[in-house]
This record gives sequence, structure tokens and C-alpha cells, in this order.
Amino acid sequence: MSINLRKQSDASVGTPDAGHLQLFVDASGNLAVKNSGGVVTLFDKRGDLLALDVQTSNPTPIAGQRGFAFAKAVSGIAELFYIDDTGQVTQITDDGALVGAVPAIRSYGEAYLSENITETTLSGAPTFTRVDGTYNAGEATDFSLVNGSGATPGAIRYTGFATRIFRISAAISFWRDASNNYFLFRLAKNGATIAKSAGITTCFGGGEGTLYSSISLSALVSLAQNDYIEVFAARDSGAANITVAEMNLSAVLVG
Repeated sequence: MSINLRKQSDASVGTPDAGHLQLFVDASGNLAVKNSGGVVTLFDKRGDLLALDVQTSNPTPIAGQRGFAFAKAVSGIAELFYIDDTGQVTQITDDGALVGAVPAIRSYGEAYLSENITETTLSGAPTFTRVDGTYNAGEATDFSLVNGSGATPGAIRYTGFATRIFRISAAISFWRDASNNYFLFRLAKNGATIAKSAGITTCFGGGEGTLYSSISLSALVSLAQNDYIEVFAARDSGAANITVAEMNLSAVLVG
């Protein structure tokens, strides 16, 4: 015996009474079921998998009935949820991993300067300038080396889908070209410096091959897709410029 079902859109299928299911074939030819809460579940065409329609909000609970699983979009990612008959909702996955578990794929990225001899022309604080040089792309998942606020590559851009918290760090070694100054450094997001990442240091001596100074920066920063991170510098006084000979800029997912 066979049953023939005509194709219908989800919206055209009536919502069944409590405790019942409505079986139908959707407009794409997938076997589907609608429950009394109006939630549609798709069966994979192979017959051994279930595909859940992605909801934009929590479905209506079905009082007195068993709970059910559903998918809902969170920051552009389909996450799995469970709702019981009282309306209590529990999130099961977060960014594609079980809630509370370490993600299988952790986003990270880096760029670096090595033996750089390009000078960064500074302005007096509070005007900051991006650190110049020939940047190299380092290890990366969900990040890429881009121009950012400059005309040449000098920023790492987050390409992941979900907005997440990252530990941004920079290790910097530089020399100066003139009399002693205090130098200020900050991380920057989308061309705007991040005040909480600020560091200040001095540098004795001047010119390549004399004395170097080093400083490290770090901050927790929220990044959405296509946000980018750079390192900026300024001088506190005087007229010196700097050359950042060595630098590593990195971002690692922490939450």
C-alpha cells in the first residue's frame, strides 16, 4: 500500500489538535510533520535524519503534553533548544557545541612584524597612529589579514558568524629615532583605540642597533563578524618617531 501526499507550504498546513500530528510534504519535497504547537519537523530524504525548521522565536508550549526540541537562530547560527509543557526553555547547543562544552573549533588569529624597518610617524597624544610595517599572516581560524584602517595590510579581521569575546594581545619591541620620549600604545577595534588596553613606556638610546624597548598589551574585546583589530601608537611629548621591529598581534576566543 502506498500513500500519495501533495506538496504544500508550511503555512498552508493546518495546525492539528493537541496530541495529534499532521503529516505532509513541504514545497521542497521533504516529508514533514507539524505538531499542535505549530512547529514543523522535516525528515531527511534518506529517512534516517530529522531536520528542524529554524524558528525566529520560542514556539508555544503544549500544556499537558510532552516537551519537544526545536531549532532557533542565535546570532546567525541555528542552535538546538528544548521546551517543556510549562514553557521552560533550555538551550542545548551554543555556537555549534554543547552548552558548557569546549567548542570543537576555537576561533583564533594572529599577524606579526619580523625584522621590520618601516618607521611609524607619530603624533602627540591623544592622536594615535597605526603601527606601520610589512605584516605577515600567522595561524588563523575565522580570522584573516586585511588592510583595516590603513592602505596596506595591518589588521586581523574576525570572519566568524557569532559575536564572541576574545582575548586580544600584542607583544611589541621598538626603537626610536630622536630624543627620549614616553610612548603610548593601544589596541584598536575598527580604527577606534580601546582605552582599557593602553600601555605606556619609554625608550633610551635611538636608532637601529642601539637600545630597544618592549611592551605588552591585552584586553577582552567583543567581536562581531568583520570587526578588525590593530595596534596604534602615540608619543606623550617631544618629536620622536618609532620603528616597531618585532610585534605579534593575536586574538583567541574565550567566551
